[in-house]
Amino acid sequence: MQLFRAFLIYDFGISSFYLSVRRDFELDNIWKANLKEITQQIQIQNVIEEKEFQMKSNYGCIRGKFDILKNRVLILISTNQVHEIFQAELLLQLYSYLFELTQYQKVPVISIQQLNISDLELYQKSEVEKIIKKYEEKLTTSNIFVTSLSQRSSSEINEQKQQNLKTCTFQTEESIEKSSCYIQKSWNYNQKAFKGFLMYDKKKQFFLMLIRKGFNNDSVWVEERGRIEKLIGGLNKQKTSIMSTSTQFAQYLIEYDSQTNFYFILLSNNIIPDSPQYELLQRIKRFISNQSNLQKHCKFEIENSCLCAVSDIIDAQERIYIKKFHTQIIETNLFKKSTSTQQSTNVQSMNSITNNQENKQKLELLP
Repeated sequence: MQLFRAFLIYDFGISSFYLSVRRDFELDNIWKANLKEITQQIQIQNVIEEKEFQMKSNYGCIRGKFDILKNRVLILISTNQVHEIFQAELLLQLYSYLFELTQYQKVPVISIQQLNISDLELYQKSEVEKIIKKYEEKLTTSNIFVTSLSQRSSSEINEQKQQNLKTCTFQTEESIEKSSCYIQKSWNYNQKAFKGFLMYDKKKQFFLMLIRKGFNNDSVWVEERGRIEKLIGGLNKQKTSIMSTSTQFAQYLIEYDSQTNFYFILLSNNIIPDSPQYELLQRIKRFISNQSNLQKHCKFEIENSCLCAVSDIIDAQERIYIKKFHTQIIETNLFKKSTSTQQSTNVQSMNSITNNQENKQKLELLP
């Protein structure tokens, strides 16, 4: 689990959240319910007057900073172990960075190339992630963070333990079955966390390295490529920024690589967190960038040398993701299989005992 789990902005002008960065949890009904609770608490706590906002949730401690000039609340979600002073400091860093941007100063317009996204989200989501990650790494390697944990009073620690005990319940076979059904509804092995990868040559205006995972090359995919091509056509080449957008089909990370002069495009399932996507895109980028003189090679030569390897990288990252985020499915299925096997063995043993007793009684009745 990350120390800082999410960041998002609530804008009173449009009565909606945007620039949402989910770092280590998936988009599901629990998160949607949490957003509704945040919206209610913003009103209940009268953030406009108090200028601050705090609440507890299943995801950890939620802290908000009200921007009086733009009528927005910047919201940070952290684990309960993070001291308030560090939450406030990171929020201030994020606010200071965003406030200098022209995109932040504008009223958010949630529409770019019919992609249902603001330009702030398109260009700055990855930069927000970088700021959070850098500050998080500073805390985890700093004696200050360790001290803040060790200085927690015994009463706070005991209170946390009691709270943990209250939330822990003994799972019967029936409750495990229900839990498994709920998880299976949100995720199954037929869908992929990472749906594919492709590259785009803006100068020559064609796609290459098309890798599809778990979907067909149909009219929907053709339409998606056309939409992304239009988006890239309107972009300026940026050396550092990763563009982030989404459609009903997938989430997209788009990064221009000045070394190879290609756009790298990663497709991911809409429910997965942001951090695993950034990690995978950088792994792919490092591998391809190490190939020499890609621009001098034709499409066939590039795909012949890189396509299979990149596909393997995606598959490996898929396995890592499933193991990290969906081990409960695996463990539950193993438990159910083990329980079913044990029950079957017990039934067979009982039948064998019954048959032996019946045979013994028949022998005793014989003259």
